[in-house]
Parts: sequence; C-alpha cells; structure tokens
Amino acid sequence: MYEHENRSLVTIFLESGSIADFLNQVDYATAVQDYDRQLLQNFQWLVQDIEELKDILTMRIEETFGLNSMHMVRIDGSFERVCARSEAGQLTHHVTLKEMLQDKQKDFFFDDVEGTLICVYYPDYMDGINAPGWHLHFLSADRTRGGHVFDLSLRSGWVKMDKISHIEIRLPNSASFDTYSLKDASQDEIRQVEQGK
Repeated sequence: MYEHENRSLVTIFLESGSIADFLNQVDYATAVQDYDRQLLQNFQWLVQDIEELKDILTMRIEETFGLNSMHMVRIDGSFERVCARSEAGQLTHHVTLKEMLQDKQKDFFFDDVEGTLICVYYPDYMDGINAPGWHLHFLSADRTRGGHVFDLSLRSGWVKMDKISHIEIRLPNSASFDTYSLKDASQDEIRQVEQGK
C-alpha cells in the first residue's frame, strides 16, 4: 500500500495512541468507504428544474442522515440546460451583494452541456453563517464555463453524497470588516441573492 502512494492507513497507524485505537479508526474508515460506494448512484431520470432536484436531494439526506447536518453532493452528468450567474470582482467597501448584483451580475445559459454540479446544504439553524437550504454551483467538463446555478434541467448523472461534520470559518482581519454592519440585509434580500428568488 505504501509503495503505491496510499499512505492513509500508515498515517492512521502513526497517529494512533494504541493498537485498539488504530483498529477502531481503520474500521471507521472502511465503513465510510463502503458507505460512499453505496451512495454512488446513477440518476437515470430527467430532473426538470432546480426545485425538483433540491426536493430529491433533501428527501435523500433526510432518509439517510437527517437534516441537522451540512451536506455536500457532487453530480457529474449530462445537462439539457444550466442557468447560472457570476459577478465581477468588487473592490469598493460597504457595497451590499444585492447592490453589486444589480450592476455586475452576468447570467449564463448553457445548453446540452456535460459537467459537474456541486450542491451544498446548510440546515435552517445555520442561517447566521449562510442562507439555509441548497446552494448549487456548476462547472463544465472542459472547465471553461460555470457559476452559481439558479435553474437547470438534468438528463442523467452520477451522484455522490457526503455529510459534513465540521467547518472552519476564517474571518477577515481588517478594520473595514470590524466596523461594517453585517446584519443590515433582510432575510428576503439574502434569499433573493442566494436562491435567485
């Protein structure tokens, strides 16, 4: 294993406090790998729009994990259409995202495209960190097109799901961050920016 550049078990062994700890960690890693293989599923039906996809993903994580954790889903597939947006960079301080999107947002429409959809789910109680619900981003297979997705039609794809059990947040270390009012945006404005509604 080590000769083939797979150092995961060696690392677990070196970091373990005892043989029992090592075996417990190996059992856990093996269970996670088996679970990942079970979750690798093939979507073979047409998903007509983004709300239908969000409903399917929400039902799947609710059945499998529960809705109180963060989740990440990767879908590599064939898309009939992807509607996405991106924004130009902004250097001016104290401009809200909603104001910036009015001037700098560009919408993109990709038809008959292969690519990867990354979906991140934030539970309701995390609304102070991010808008709750699903956040979808697309990247074309040739890595030249993409953006924040606000609608799509999926023909078929391979799906991989994972539960996120921890996050790390790094805050800016600047005077402008420390003095800016971050709670001015209403929940409706945040939903409009994040979910396109």
